Amino acid sequence: VDLLDAAAPANDLSKRYDEARLRFRTGKPSLPLLESMRIPPGYRDLSTRVRMLRGNALEYADHYLDALGAYADALQLAGNDASAKAAVLLRRSNNYLALGNRELALRDALEAIALLPDVPRSEDQIRVYDSAAMVMERIGELPFALRYRNASLVAASRPPVSPTFRSIAFRQRAETLAAMGHSKEANLDLREASDLVEAVAAPQIPALLKMRLREVEGQFLVRSDPQSAIAKFSDAIMLAAAQDSSHRVILRYKRFLAPWAAGDPRAEEDLLAALRILRTEADGLLNARKRGQFESLWTPYFARFEEMQRDLIDSRIKANDVYGAFVYAEQTRAFEPIHLLLQTGPAPPGFVRIETEADLRRNMANLPADTVILQYLVLDDRTYVWVLT
Repeated sequence: VDLLDAAAPANDLSKRYDEARLRFRTGKPSLPLLESMRIPPGYRDLSTRVRMLRGNALEYADHYLDALGAYADALQLAGNDASAKAAVLLRRSNNYLALGNRELALRDALEAIALLPDVPRSEDQIRVYDSAAMVMERIGELPFALRYRNASLVAASRPPVSPTFRSIAFRQRAETLAAMGHSKEANLDLREASDLVEAVAAPQIPALLKMRLREVEGQFLVRSDPQSAIAKFSDAIMLAAAQDSSHRVILRYKRFLAPWAAGDPRAEEDLLAALRILRTEADGLLNARKRGQFESLWTPYFARFEEMQRDLIDSRIKANDVYGAFVYAEQTRAFEPIHLLLQTGPAPPGFVRIETEADLRRNMANLPADTVILQYLVLDDRTYVWVLT
């Protein structure tokens, strides 16, 4: 296979890369094809693109740390090619955001911005500006985010930028304007984004673009029409089936908050489903964890969705399920330490998991009579204390 690949002409390798990219864009497995490609020396640009696409595909498979290795390889191959380097940096910036590390995400985004004078294609410029704006939104710097959104729209106005790219630029500025409270201007941008999408033949509209549009439309309706907002978020959740875990979690959480799913008692199911997605993702990452590798990334990773976890605990307490609230709080607090403990060897004598209320009650019954355990949860506006005897 290696000999055949080494002898393959450039156009054959490009066809295989294009096939992998099509698979990725349509939600089909692309990693096996990417990992089977052996590109001989001399095809630097193609090697860079293959490694960058591999990193992107690894992200969508929730292998965020493996993706960092692919992006590091791609950056090395990109060399002094400003466009290629900026493309890799913005992808790695998005990966760092998914991992919860805003500092490293901002570093890569600003480095990509600095390369823009040497990036000729408008589409590449749009991607860089939007990536930087997303980081600025996450760190609460909305005025800076809006500057980047405006710059993205300027780049999108230059021919021959496609309607799809212009739609993305308008939709993303609408999201930023809405977050800043500029509803009128945001609504105009959202209409423009929708009109541009409608102008594209339906089969050509990527599911990701439709998903993001439905998400922003839902966000606009949250206060004025929660039921319609829930319908928009439901459409987005269906379209997000092939997206990475982090975005599926965010969509579930937004539907849960709309507002409290318009009083529907089943709203908490969205929160539970979102947290199950996170738990599955974290299990996969921790099972492949190598001690001493990427240690600085784990703390922000586990802090990504603290607000969501606390909302679940808070809702359980308000429903007078103090035992269920405690069990979930304990599972959240102990998740990473237990993984580390079990990776070092067999479980120690007496080790038991507290996964249900029955587990909790059974183990509380075994506490010595003179033992009291206090457990705290500190929220922004209150502190809960459980007293176990």
